[in-house]
Amino acid sequence: MKVAILANIPRHSMHGNTQGRGGGHGATWLPPLADAFLEYSDLDITWVTLDRKVRRTEIDREGNQRLMRIPMLSDLPAYLLSQWPTRLKLRRIIKEIAPDIVHVWGTEWLYAAVLQDLKVPSVLSVQGCLTAFSKVWKPSWRQRILAKAEPKRVKEADVVTCESLWSAEQIRLLNPQGDIRVVDYGVHPSFYDVKWDPDPAKPILLFSGSLDYRKGVDVLFDALEKLPERTWTCQILGDGPMRADLESRNLPNVEFLGTLLWDAMQQRLAKAWALVVPTRADTGPSVVKEARVVGLPVIGSVNGGLRDYIREGENGFKVDPLNAANLASVCEKVMQDYERVRYMGASGHDQDRAYFTPSRCSAKFVEIYQSLK
Repeated sequence: MKVAILANIPRHSMHGNTQGRGGGHGATWLPPLADAFLEYSDLDITWVTLDRKVRRTEIDREGNQRLMRIPMLSDLPAYLLSQWPTRLKLRRIIKEIAPDIVHVWGTEWLYAAVLQDLKVPSVLSVQGCLTAFSKVWKPSWRQRILAKAEPKRVKEADVVTCESLWSAEQIRLLNPQGDIRVVDYGVHPSFYDVKWDPDPAKPILLFSGSLDYRKGVDVLFDALEKLPERTWTCQILGDGPMRADLESRNLPNVEFLGTLLWDAMQQRLAKAWALVVPTRADTGPSVVKEARVVGLPVIGSVNGGLRDYIREGENGFKVDPLNAANLASVCEKVMQDYERVRYMGASGHDQDRAYFTPSRCSAKFVEIYQSLK
């Protein structure tokens, strides 16, 4: 079976060579998926990636897979021309590959524009629900164009996959009659080797993500402000447009660590008591899955796929409704009780580790491919 996969997969991504979000890789679940696909010798996969860093097409081969990097126009011409140049280029490449199935990743990239031209079965995997995200933050001009096209795109694919029930619910609103399936995207194998070893004498609450309004980091800082006497530290991993404002608040026991490569991030996860994710909208935050694979309890909102990963009072707590007072109360309850932290971290840990494996994710996609052929 020949499959063309259109996605932003990092160069030299196979065999664990990726370095994480700090290495410029946004879709961190794609490299381990590519590795897992190596086990399927009956698949002939061509990954197609649009890349501004190459001037001519570059092709790497790894087992049953090719990785093609295609020169890309800058954003402005591509979008002003209604994505037509990109459509033409991708349509030509797909014709050359002659796949049995085309698998497109993300409505927030230009790849999905080619769905309307396909004559073979197609799969669209949603990464971020732009329509839902646009309700809670001000999107860029590029995101506004793609969000406007999202309802059309999810109707053009034969199968739409979402990485969480929350994401599937948002897409169902755009395409009530569509074939929508939940496939949770896997966690990079390197997180499975991290030993969770929090220090009972050094309570640390960890936030990891973009420092922007959608991620709810402002709610977190409002909550910390309500706890002036707290003795535990909040470490902030990530960067974004709100960082300067957050730093200017000069809250005690807050450390800004920036965006870290995976090995440095994993060291922080290993020592943290818990992870906090006060998001206003999120399909299925990778950091929550990574935290549960390592063994941390999670404090999160119900505004995204993480709501289904958190079992209330067992492996974490859900803050609903999301506001500073509620978040402060839950954080303080967790961070004052080391024994509770250890119990919650262990609760369902083996179950979560089994659920978020890349091999489980790849098997789900192969099942979909076989159903479409």
